[in-house]
Amino acid sequence: MIRFIRYSVIIFPILCLTVVLNYTHANKFSVATYAAPHSNGSTLQSITPQKMNERLAIEGPYQTIKKIEQNHQWQYIFQQINLGNQQWIEITSQLIPYVDNSLKAKFNHALIQALAKNPQAVLKVLTLNNISADNTNQICKAQHFTQSKRQSLINALQAIHSISLIYQQQNCLQQLQNMHSAKLS
Repeated sequence: MIRFIRYSVIIFPILCLTVVLNYTHANKFSVATYAAPHSNGSTLQSITPQKMNERLAIEGPYQTIKKIEQNHQWQYIFQQINLGNQQWIEITSQLIPYVDNSLKAKFNHALIQALAKNPQAVLKVLTLNNISADNTNQICKAQHFTQSKRQSLINALQAIHSISLIYQQQNCLQQLQNMHSAKLS
């Protein structure tokens, strides 16, 4: 019995220390990969779509949006959407319903830019229930595009052959063609 108590007294603190160190290390790692401070006050853009999806699953959209704002990461996210990055485009449907009108407008602008680079990914996002018809119309009008860019976008949309995207494709094409014919007249 004395032996058991001696071992318990020695082993218990070691186990506790191990658990505390593992827990602390895990939390520091998690925060550091979410956003690391940069010397100029901004954050290094180490956030990835995978990390964003994890945050959305664990913390929910409101807490995730709050962290994005605290870490000044909107610009990076919009830049990735503008570039047509499919994974970032897919995440927009999880964020748009929970942001204010100012951010919705920025998402719409980013999706307009992405429509020219990755039309299939944007159409896929527009088919989700979280994106309103009003957003779809704003995105597909692409009012600031030149006539040639609008025509190339129409051609890119016509090249998509996916039954699951046909409604959004036709809706988007109709919006673009209406804008195209209005610009011509």
